Amino acid sequence: MRRPCSRLRTGTGCRALSGYAEVQSQIVAITKAHKNVSARTVVSLLVVIVTALLLVSCSHVDNGPQVKRHSVSENLEITAIRPGVWLHTSWHTFASGARFPANGLLILDQGELLLIDTAWGEQSTRDLLSWIDKEFSHPLDAAVVTHFHADSAGGTAVLVDAGIPVFAHPRTVGIMRSRNMVVPALIAEFTASDAVSFRHTELFYPGPGHSMDNMVVWLPMTRILFGSCAVRSPEFSGKGNVADADERHWPIAIRKVLQRYPDVNIVVPGHGPVGTKKLLQHTIDLFADH
Repeated sequence: MRRPCSRLRTGTGCRALSGYAEVQSQIVAITKAHKNVSARTVVSLLVVIVTALLLVSCSHVDNGPQVKRHSVSENLEITAIRPGVWLHTSWHTFASGARFPANGLLILDQGELLLIDTAWGEQSTRDLLSWIDKEFSHPLDAAVVTHFHADSAGGTAVLVDAGIPVFAHPRTVGIMRSRNMVVPALIAEFTASDAVSFRHTELFYPGPGHSMDNMVVWLPMTRILFGSCAVRSPEFSGKGNVADADERHWPIAIRKVLQRYPDVNIVVPGHGPVGTKKLLQHTIDLFADH
């Protein structure tokens, strides 16, 4: 959504407005340097230039809140990882008292706001929506959940209740329906291909791994790969939750991801710090015995 210059956030536009003094000095300098050219002609040319600069600078799409890291609540944190891309990290407390984080993304591209995975749990998802409403000029346009587990899709009902379209792979839809969960809309294009273009991203289903339905999300403009729980971080030992996993195919799936996105710059795992493509190889190595 475009905004008037007076309402643009710091760092997003209207740089030309602060240059009027410089333009005025340029008018004087050019007039003196070109005595045979009338001042009126020079001024007319510079007015055209200034108008063009204003149109360019004032047409910037709002890039969202200029924050590097923001604590939304005790269990939710937002971190800017690239212009127009934010990591949302939410914490779940297990019965044992252990707290565990889960990652998702928020993407603003060409005025569209897309959420990748809900926060972990309904309350943290509500907190995330409240933060988005406060910090952005418009609400979410859509959301994608990468698999059916609670750390990915646990806030689906909150999004649906808020009128936000939620989408998922056909396998995810089928599993969630069989478990009487609130069901996202099915991305029909997956019936013909394992890779689907979706709202300035590519969604890729590499086959079973962490779960039967896990897919990854590729951001081509920033070369960011959201691996979700299919990608493991070395910060957490072992293979993690394998209750719904296909351990034999998991490394095959990640090799497919690595082959499809060889120029990946940033990899976001489902749990743990953001890393590089080394996280993909680390995940493959975990299954060397398969």
